Amino acid sequence: MSIKGVIFDLCGVLITGGLESSLTLLCEETGQNELTVGAAYTRRERDFDLGLIDSCEFWKGFCAELKVPCDPVKLDSIVVNAYAWQPGMKALIRELSSKFVLTLLTNHRRVWFERIDSNLGISPYFDHIIISSDVHLVKPDTEIFKIAIAKNNSPAGDLLFIDDKEENLTAAHSMGLMSARFVEATKVREMILQMGSEKQKSNKSNQTTNRGDPEWPST
Repeated sequence: MSIKGVIFDLCGVLITGGLESSLTLLCEETGQNELTVGAAYTRRERDFDLGLIDSCEFWKGFCAELKVPCDPVKLDSIVVNAYAWQPGMKALIRELSSKFVLTLLTNHRRVWFERIDSNLGISPYFDHIIISSDVHLVKPDTEIFKIAIAKNNSPAGDLLFIDDKEENLTAAHSMGLMSARFVEATKVREMILQMGSEKQKSNKSNQTTNRGDPEWPST
């Protein structure tokens, strides 16, 4: 068993989650408790990820629910600037980018991703980047996995998908992708390098680029 490409989730795998990273700051800004802030945030997140609402609409709804004044620009900055690389993941992605075709498949919003990317330097390591708000699909919808497979121009069975959510792994597996639940960088590295081979280096150079547990993959 070897792999030709690796498809990574973004938040909770490569970088920290936005709400997780900024919750304390959002509570301080709004004067509300974590449960209330978290509920108001997550209630609107799917529509934001699907591109059905923009950042301003997201925060206006958030603030209206909490009955607090709304400054979308300030709230955007609080969340966007709170994202950080997961321990060891930047070094791992840098290493893997020279060996495999890498795809980023994320439930996220383009407007925030561009700012996060500017802060953290994510995109240079990826051959393909698929953002849910661009395609108006979110994981675990199998249609978004079809897009990722097509981008790679490889059979689904030659691709490994790494995510931190079981429902996304299940959907990927149903599409024929190998799948593994993210634990931490060291385990991901061991798994991928053991599954890969030197062939992947030439495979990557020949492809056009656009630039549960288990801990072990399901096949």
